[in-house]
Amino acid sequence: MHAPEAERTLLVCRTGTAGSAADLLKVSADAPVLYSERCDRLNGIPFAWDYGTIPLHYAKKTTEKELADVALVERWSARENLQISSIQQTVETVTNSIAAKYLKLSAKHPLLKTTECYFDQRDRPCGVFITCYNPELVQLRIRYASNTNS
Repeated sequence: MHAPEAERTLLVCRTGTAGSAADLLKVSADAPVLYSERCDRLNGIPFAWDYGTIPLHYAKKTTEKELADVALVERWSARENLQISSIQQTVETVTNSIAAKYLKLSAKHPLLKTTECYFDQRDRPCGVFITCYNPELVQLRIRYASNTNS
């Protein structure tokens, strides 16, 4: 996310089990994880709500300070001495009543949802972050590198 002026509020931070993130993380559903929920605002207006799931062995030093930072991935990976080698991202339109509540929208309002799975230097999943955006306030833009060899 490129919104350096954004403010992030950490809503939930707890240890738990991987649950529905287990498939993406390639762990069992009862594997221990660090779970967080956050809400991002710009000029006091909520534009994003997300939740993240990090296997505990990738979150040994991670604190609430990193989880509450807008630059979470950079702070978390530095704190854990983790090299992120790649990201798998999916984007879809969904309804999500929990996210809609934090974004101050009706429960049936369509939201942009991204699912990002981060991989370490050995190509192992090390964290999953699912974000719901208010599509009236956020546009997703992907920049592709051009292939100069063709």
